[in-house]
Amino acid sequence: MPPWKALRDLGLDTGMPELVDLGSALLLVADDGGKVRRSLIARAASARQRQMAEAESSAAKADDSMQFALFVVFAGIFIFLLYPAVAVVVAL
Repeated sequence: MPPWKALRDLGLDTGMPELVDLGSALLLVADDGGKVRRSLIARAASARQRQMAEAESSAAKADDSMQFALFVVFAGIFIFLLYPAVAVVVAL
């Protein structure tokens, strides 16, 4: 059994579509070693770009939630500091 078919079968057994896709693609280009190398390099670059995009997306979501939390904290501090002054002015 060629290793590419074993990769595809492992992907099917474990439910990992990436392995199924990789094994299937490598089965198609398995006749020529240079093509396999180029195919692996292209797939690795694609996977890195996808992972980087996912990481940037989650970082942007985290940044948005941190900005909201920072706004709430500063608003609380602002109210805490201004309340005594406003209470004194209103009491006059």
